[in-house]
Amino acid sequence: MLGFNEHYTLGYLLNSERSINITAYVVWGMAIIFPLFMILFEKLFRIDIRKEYKTYICKKTQADRADIFFAVFLVSSVVLLLLLVGFLVKIGYIPLLRLIHSPEGFDFATERTRIGEAYFIHPYISNILILSVIPLFSYISFAYALTLREWKWILLALVLFAASIIVKTYKFEKSPVVFHLLIFVLIYIYLHGGIKRIYMFIIAGLMAAIIVAFYFATGFNGTLLDIYNGPLGRTLFTQVGTLTYCFDLFPEIFGFLGGRSFTPTILKLIGIDSSEHLRSARLTMAFYGSERVYDGSAGVMNTLFVGEAYSNWGFAGVFISIVWVAFIVVVLVWLILRLKKTPGTVVLFALLTVRFGTMLEGGFCDFVYSFDLIFTLALIMCIYICFEHGGKIHQAIIRIADNLRGLAKHV
Repeated sequence: MLGFNEHYTLGYLLNSERSINITAYVVWGMAIIFPLFMILFEKLFRIDIRKEYKTYICKKTQADRADIFFAVFLVSSVVLLLLLVGFLVKIGYIPLLRLIHSPEGFDFATERTRIGEAYFIHPYISNILILSVIPLFSYISFAYALTLREWKWILLALVLFAASIIVKTYKFEKSPVVFHLLIFVLIYIYLHGGIKRIYMFIIAGLMAAIIVAFYFATGFNGTLLDIYNGPLGRTLFTQVGTLTYCFDLFPEIFGFLGGRSFTPTILKLIGIDSSEHLRSARLTMAFYGSERVYDGSAGVMNTLFVGEAYSNWGFAGVFISIVWVAFIVVVLVWLILRLKKTPGTVVLFALLTVRFGTMLEGGFCDFVYSFDLIFTLALIMCIYICFEHGGKIHQAIIRIADNLRGLAKHV
């Protein structure tokens, strides 16, 4: 709106002025409505998130009988690492090493698409156990290492951290690594009650350096001060451009999707044929980035979650999505703050803090149903109930472990 409109994404718009204006009004409206509804839900439920957070930060982290959990965790980690080795063999190389040094003519875009379709043994094993659980285990081991300061946890945390970095760079993406590292920072803050400002500046500088290094490693040849390309272009314009596509494309070119962006699981529940599933980000890429679809290097065009809501239900969807996301954020954060403070719940809090940030630019439907989020919650809560909470299940596991230990000594 101020005339900075030379970014490549804006060049594809069919009705540039109208679409940019609508996008601006929607973003401004969300900036007001979203926090207002968060405050409203706090008042309705009579909770004070800020007070709950201060109380949580000051609590002492409890990790009783962690030796039993370590044995189970270690065996599980070994299995996961073996699966990762098999996955890397299937890919043919370690993607992280190609970021550091790639052969001449190596096409990162095409390889990213090929690797995205690869799997080891079964897609569920690759997508869940390798790509999701290994980073999650690295967070948990890090939290236990900081809490207990035992060498066995420290060494395991270092191994899993290295494995998680390989996982997060397996498709040569930049931002997942930064968000991954940010979770470790948040775990430290939530465990210790804060961090010195100078350390935060250092960490922010390191993360920025990682992003810049990844850009140059994947073929970027511009300058860092170019506002339309590279890191600045990605930060200032790419998300804006793809959000503008939603208001440019619907309903003028395609009719509203009417909920087809929900996962097939949800579509079945609401009586829609699951074969009609279509994420608006995929359709947007197919329309505006057709040349990349043709050459096999295309992914999706994700943007602020209100874009997907508009693509499915128009402006009514935008308003409802803002209200719903505000509700989900307030309720989940409050519930986590009410749990016993353990390494597992600290990881859950840090993970959701970052996950909500990434989901905000992933699509509204992820806030209605996200298998990845549900799986993460279920796994951490299982660890919490079985090994950290101290309830009946926890006590039963301790008794079984003690009996097995006594039997082993007797034999």
